[in-house]
Amino acid sequence: MPGPGRPRDGCVKPELARCMRLEYVLGNGSADNVGMSRQAPRALTPRERSVLDRLLGAEFPGAAEFRDQADDAVVVGRCDCGCPSIDLAVLKVCRLSPVPDGPVQAELRVTPMTGEPEGDVILFAKDGRLGCLEYVYYTNAPPSAWPVPSHLRLVLKSRIRAHP
Repeated sequence: MPGPGRPRDGCVKPELARCMRLEYVLGNGSADNVGMSRQAPRALTPRERSVLDRLLGAEFPGAAEFRDQADDAVVVGRCDCGCPSIDLAVLKVCRLSPVPDGPVQAELRVTPMTGEPEGDVILFAKDGRLGCLEYVYYTNAPPSAWPVPSHLRLVLKSRIRAHP
């Protein structure tokens, strides 16, 4: 169902979405450290890992390599706006995904329940590795936590394109 920041075709309108890598959406190719604070590497929390696993349960180009990387992924950054979006790094040798940098071809749609805002969870690839797990929300206040995985619906897409 289209929301205030999501047109009928399911692509995000950057001017209405909050906390997202506008550089990727607008097509200039770089989103490094946009609104993210670096932190010492730490393990993913159980909720972060369950959201990542839910997304990686889909079959899309590069998914197999990302699933292999997930066990060795660590969090190396957190969004400055207060939402749970995280930068990821895979610090061990791994099979690289063949997908180009940017959003992968699967995302999760948040079905709002118990105070969770409408939104999308998008995984970004960077240099063939897991790069960022982004909670794009469409309200003024950022969500403070990842949605419950049972409130996430998988959406497979063709390569996400920028909207002018």
